[in-house]
Amino acid sequence: MIQAASVETVGATPDEAFDFVAEVSNQAKWNADVTNLVQLTEGPARLGTKMTGEFTRLGRIDTEITVFERPSRLVLSSTNSQADMTLDFRFEPVADGTRMTVSGTVSLRGALRFMEGAIQGQVAAQYDARAKAIKSALS
Repeated sequence: MIQAASVETVGATPDEAFDFVAEVSNQAKWNADVTNLVQLTEGPARLGTKMTGEFTRLGRIDTEITVFERPSRLVLSSTNSQADMTLDFRFEPVADGTRMTVSGTVSLRGALRFMEGAIQGQVAAQYDARAKAIKSALS
């Protein structure tokens, strides 16, 4: 299993940062790998919201919001034929905005598992890029 994390201070309140990340239509603004993402459940983002989409590196991915604790924590759990992944967002108020921690795991499936060590650095860079993109969008 690959684990990665990144921390950024964003110029928004925890509520604003949480809502931005939770909104499915915003995901392409902070995840450069999104090519098409569709929310499958109706209404605003909430616990159990499901989405599916096409991603540059991994193809089709199905995602569900598995933790929705506004405004402090949001977890996206994703799966496809190659991997199981989580993105765990934590939002904490600080003097100049919100400290946002983006952490998660990637577990490759089957024969791909042997590659986990080789791609650890790439995964960490992706988490860092996503955190920086959220920061930029909220600044």
